[in-house]
Amino acid sequence: MSEISIQSPETHEQVRSRFRKSTQAVMPFHLSGKQSIVDGYDIYPSHSLGSGKIKNGYASLAEWIRGYPMVVIDGYSGVLWDEVQTYLDEAFKKEGIKTGWIRAADYLKHERDVLDLVTPFLGEREAVWGTRTTLELDDFFRIEELKKVREIEGVDCTILIGTGASLSDWNVPVIYLDVPKNEIQFRMRASSVTNLGMHTVDEPAQMYKQSYFVDWVVLNRHKASLSNRITIQGDVQWEQEINWMLWKDLADGLEHLSKTVLRVRPWFEPGAWGGHWMQERIEGLNKDEINYAWSFELIVPENGIVFESDGYLLEVPFDLLMLQNNQNILGKHAGYFGTEFPIRFDFLDTWEGGNLSIQCHPSLGYIRENFGEHITQDETYYILDCKKDAQVYLGFQEGIDPSDFREKLEKSKAEGSAVDIETYVQAHTAHKHDLFLIPNGTVHSAGADNLVLEISATPYIFT
Repeated sequence: MSEISIQSPETHEQVRSRFRKSTQAVMPFHLSGKQSIVDGYDIYPSHSLGSGKIKNGYASLAEWIRGYPMVVIDGYSGVLWDEVQTYLDEAFKKEGIKTGWIRAADYLKHERDVLDLVTPFLGEREAVWGTRTTLELDDFFRIEELKKVREIEGVDCTILIGTGASLSDWNVPVIYLDVPKNEIQFRMRASSVTNLGMHTVDEPAQMYKQSYFVDWVVLNRHKASLSNRITIQGDVQWEQEINWMLWKDLADGLEHLSKTVLRVRPWFEPGAWGGHWMQERIEGLNKDEINYAWSFELIVPENGIVFESDGYLLEVPFDLLMLQNNQNILGKHAGYFGTEFPIRFDFLDTWEGGNLSIQCHPSLGYIRENFGEHITQDETYYILDCKKDAQVYLGFQEGIDPSDFREKLEKSKAEGSAVDIETYVQAHTAHKHDLFLIPNGTVHSAGADNLVLEISATPYIFT
């Protein structure tokens, strides 16, 4: 990890290339009065908590910590722990407070042992799919050694810091730091973070896969077990900044949201087939990005909820709302779906782009048997806008030869050759406000020059 300097501010390009790789700007940590008034689609929708609820800066957090002889700082994957410690230590030194630091990462199992633990859940390296892990966070640690860690003598405050720090079972205040899922991915692409228990940087796609099927599953279980211990929740998606709040105020905010209308923060990604409808019309998106293929509007494992107080913004994962308030959200269905929200909303943008990848979602029996999911992915395409000759591909042609189709697809993957898809899949002319129903097991794709609102029944494993 690169060295940091809080004395010499870096340029935007230096910061972006060092700890995150994305052309889309990070969400601002503070909005002025003018910025907070958005006429139309808001890429940073927030929910007000009233004044005085969200605090800003490492100095203010250090001021709070100084009242305790021992503190635990735990957190999610993607946190830049070296930076957090550096900024807090600078703040403590300015106040003449002597701190002793203990790193939870020093008590992780060896990387090769962690790899042995996680490999069964990752499938083949070339494959997209894995299976949700059954591991727990303490499986990654030399847990008995971690639990023997004690207060450092001769300091004003001992701080145990890092993912899994609260496994020590210290009866002290717990500060929990979070990073939004999209920012974790941007940090993976910049090689500034690694997977849980790993020191070696892998390809971004592999790190995302391991995060999705292992790290995030394990850390969500851990976070759920901490809900009665956390005192402060912090958001560290920015470099050199932190916004934080008391857990009791956050819990009140989540409880309120679980009983009213809410909107999560969307995030946008380019893709091989991506288009330009959103890029041309949505304020705040980078006009220099090659395209935008997706806007993830509401997906539990991917999106976050933004709270606001005095202009300061603090984001928490949408899955935290489900961990804390799933009964209010799902009502009588909470017993079946648990902490998963079984509906997904997103935009697919192929406007002046290409054809979306041809795909097919598994039957209910297959996904239950092979992936242990409750439900499968049934979809609808609602055409928000389209050009005159836009199409939607849906359903096989009569009498196709499955072996021939498979051969053509495998050749296309191996050689990069085009497939005459209409030989195998039906093409339907799209019109604005058309609704296409896509049951599981149905081959489908959005053609070029569409803006699609995709509404899906969605298991944890989704596409």
